[in-house]
Amino acid sequence: MKISILGTGLMGAALTEGLINASHDVIVYNRTIAKTEPLSALGAKVAATPVEAITASDATIIMLSDGVALREMLLNDVTRVLLKGKKILNGSTTTYSEIVEIACVVAEYGGDLAEMTIMVSPDPLRNKQGRFMIG
Repeated sequence: MKISILGTGLMGAALTEGLINASHDVIVYNRTIAKTEPLSALGAKVAATPVEAITASDATIIMLSDGVALREMLLNDVTRVLLKGKKILNGSTTTYSEIVEIACVVAEYGGDLAEMTIMVSPDPLRNKQGRFMIG
């Protein structure tokens, strides 16, 4: 399965490593390109834009710092029109009202967004020992 990860901070990078270790094709995007370089060395493909990452994958996992960053990345005029038929898991730090609003817009454009909580720290995640709650 081709999976894109948008946001390669501590958790996004660890999740990317775990997915690569589980033999998935992973495409990564991060505003700070230097954060993707260690993941590229492990086999991740680096996308130049969020659009490139989303269109190249079967599913997208978003790991951003907050709802504002999530909204800016996912609901801008360029990205939101590409959401039709896309599966998106949000692991960003968001409030209930933010995720409800964002999920509604994603649905309006034909995409499917689910909220994801990761129940471990980065180290177990790298070693495919993660626990998730998805809803």
